Amino acid sequence: MVTPDTKALTVLALLSVTGFLAVRSPLLWAAVPTLLWRFASDNQAYWGTGYHYSAVLMPVLFAAFVDALTRPGPVRYALAASAAVTVLLLPQFPLWQLTQPATWHTDPRLATARRLMDRIPDGATVAASNRLVPQLTNRTLVSVFGLGDSRPDPEWIIDDSAQPQGWPISPDDDRSLLSEARNNGRYRTVADQDGYVLLQRRP
Repeated sequence: MVTPDTKALTVLALLSVTGFLAVRSPLLWAAVPTLLWRFASDNQAYWGTGYHYSAVLMPVLFAAFVDALTRPGPVRYALAASAAVTVLLLPQFPLWQLTQPATWHTDPRLATARRLMDRIPDGATVAASNRLVPQLTNRTLVSVFGLGDSRPDPEWIIDDSAQPQGWPISPDDDRSLLSEARNNGRYRTVADQDGYVLLQRRP
């Protein structure tokens, strides 16, 4: 539960943004179950702060922080520490991307991706690259391309072969799996544009 160091660093990061004042509030106990299941897992992605798994904890932590601020104690110190830690940590997290000029420019490949996804009919079963999945969830039965428990033989496959994300499989495995789907005779290539490949299962 406490090793490797990633777990301790996660707890440190979570508490430090409140100037450690949240530990004075009983509301903090509401965060314990989430931390327990994350740290007990053998999935290393759950241990750190690199993904979204701490998002559910932040309202709990800041509710505890506000509760603690109403109690007697070093309020000014805690607020200053919270602000300082937040400023120091911000460049390590996605919110910092709002300060980068590239964030405000649309990737020209995005228009191609949208055009190809529009060719997939509503209600179809689809295996898609991880970044494309959220854009298909509202109208298709979609799973992540390469994920072990994906739906077998989806009707459509759309993959970003130019910039594979590296999850759930490596870029090399992504390209290998895509090549296998294209060459096994079960799928036909509908489009191959700007690195996006759209395959349709043969009848």
